[in-house]
Amino acid sequence: MSIRWTGIVWALTGIAAAALFLGTYKQARPEAALTLEVGRSEALALARDFVRERGVDLTEYREAITFLTDGQTKSYLEKELSASEANRLMASEVVPWYWYVRFFVPQQEVEYTLAIAPDGRLRYYSHYMPEDAAAPDASAEDARKASEAFIATHMGRSMSDFDLVENSDADY
Repeated sequence: MSIRWTGIVWALTGIAAAALFLGTYKQARPEAALTLEVGRSEALALARDFVRERGVDLTEYREAITFLTDGQTKSYLEKELSASEANRLMASEVVPWYWYVRFFVPQQEVEYTLAIAPDGRLRYYSHYMPEDAAAPDASAEDARKASEAFIATHMGRSMSDFDLVENSDADY
């Protein structure tokens, strides 16, 4: 085969490989199709507002934000479902990507962490405090009602979306 034909074969092979790559990239890499409706600064502002609405003065707090992937969730969906079904779920219902926001004061145990989904929804909220800090007295029923109200109000979810696995009012 002449050098000219070899070049043509290599060029056609390259074009075919590029077409295959472009045609399957979003299916093989679902994050390629991810749309960030909320950028870094918007996620930070949403997190600040949420914590401040709880009566927290963030003046002395430092803040850190990074974009993360819940690798366990992503891997599980990719292994248990077809690629198209996993991608469909990751694009709508079980989004494994989030902005991780942390408010903290160095050398103190009090800390607030939040996860903001790419569409601006709150994924989780945690308030860490010292083990010996006083906590309000609440019955198990009152605590459950407060949790359910929080989930409905701030997470936009109904308790019918969940199955109770364990119920305990043990003293820790």
